[in-house]
Amino acid sequence: MLVPIEFASRTKLFARFEHFRAVNTEEVGRSICITWDIWNMIITSIIIYKLCARRMRSVCIFIASFVLFTSIAILLEKEPVPKGDMGLSMHQFCQKYGYPIEEQTVTTEDGYILTMHRIKCSLNRTGCHEKRPAVLLLHGLLASSADFVSARNQSLAFQLVDKGYDVWLGNNRGNTYSRNHIMLDPNEDKSFWNFSFHETGMYDLPAMIDHIIQKSQVSKVTFIGISQGCTSYMVLSSLKPEYNEKILLANLVAPVTTFYPTKSIVLKILTFFNFIVKRFLYFYGHFELFGEQQIETKLFRYLCIGPHKVANYICLEQILTYAGGFSDQRNYDLFPFHLSVSPAGASTKQVMHIIQNRISGQFAQYDHSDQNPQKLTAPIYNVSRITTPVAVYFGKSDIFVSVEGLHEQLKSIPNVVLRYKVPYERFNHMDFIYAKDLNRLVNNKIMETIDIYNN
Repeated sequence: MLVPIEFASRTKLFARFEHFRAVNTEEVGRSICITWDIWNMIITSIIIYKLCARRMRSVCIFIASFVLFTSIAILLEKEPVPKGDMGLSMHQFCQKYGYPIEEQTVTTEDGYILTMHRIKCSLNRTGCHEKRPAVLLLHGLLASSADFVSARNQSLAFQLVDKGYDVWLGNNRGNTYSRNHIMLDPNEDKSFWNFSFHETGMYDLPAMIDHIIQKSQVSKVTFIGISQGCTSYMVLSSLKPEYNEKILLANLVAPVTTFYPTKSIVLKILTFFNFIVKRFLYFYGHFELFGEQQIETKLFRYLCIGPHKVANYICLEQILTYAGGFSDQRNYDLFPFHLSVSPAGASTKQVMHIIQNRISGQFAQYDHSDQNPQKLTAPIYNVSRITTPVAVYFGKSDIFVSVEGLHEQLKSIPNVVLRYKVPYERFNHMDFIYAKDLNRLVNNKIMETIDIYNN
């Protein structure tokens, strides 16, 4: 258990600090309250250090070891992972494997300009101008449309095209391909990053669906979401139930909608340090996380697919396995391209929303109240309003998905037509993108289900 015995007393002390600040805000003015918040952070940091000194030492040892082994790799000049398709753009990659793509932009109701990638047919097939059933694929957190093509011949997007579908790949606000707004500059305006998965569901997804219906000249769209792409769909269908009539079938792959309990070490750590993260964001506001040009992204890529073999090993075998959710199904040949376009950026508010839901154990809207951090009062998403046929695909060992929580949640969704557990006990979260046997374990079942509803 991560939480120390002393955590309860620390929580009471912190709650008193918050109460004092709330009561005195109007009386003593904003400047005094900001000063109090600074002392609040200092005192809380000291308490955390005292409570977690052992864990902090472990983290420091890990970082020192990582730097040491990376330095050894640099000195020994070991060969890196095979370069493969590293450095190719989305267009170049798809063209190389015989699937030309086109870009189209969509503007949301609140002014975000999104890029969608469309693949109508492969280079060696006819019928590109014929009307085809439309499929929308939507990525997860810190990801992009590249998730659905990076597996090459096992890519779900490519296989759907070959089966006669008009394939659309969405990109939510804030990722590499959707960093535009009619007024805001993502590099200058922090308000650009003031969104969570609530906004991607309320604004991004409906804009994409309406655009596809218009361009593909269809009445309904087949939806496939992975990870937080599923979260966006459930937000949309709960709050704008009229969109249930525009979806033929919703395929939820590794659906991250229930956050507690999960096996993710990252989520556990972020949850434990929630009040520190919360105070930091209170002072500095929400901002971009792992953007294309940010130093943490460049460092991550340098370590994982850079010129040093030992650093590559530590990154791919240890960090990604435990933090990202990989099993022995991971396909190393796919990493060079995928990690050169991922992570693709997100907002810190998306992560904070996940933390809130993990603490509350509820699938709820973002809680904007900072007066009482121990009581989340945000409205719950009413998933019983999801009337579209829903097919769910999950792995038993998925560190980001609580199988028990998912099972309970599905009881509230009235039209679940498929619950498919991947027939591989160790199948993890990122295996839905990287698995060696992706077709046999997942994709064939998805396409079989889609064909039933489109024929």
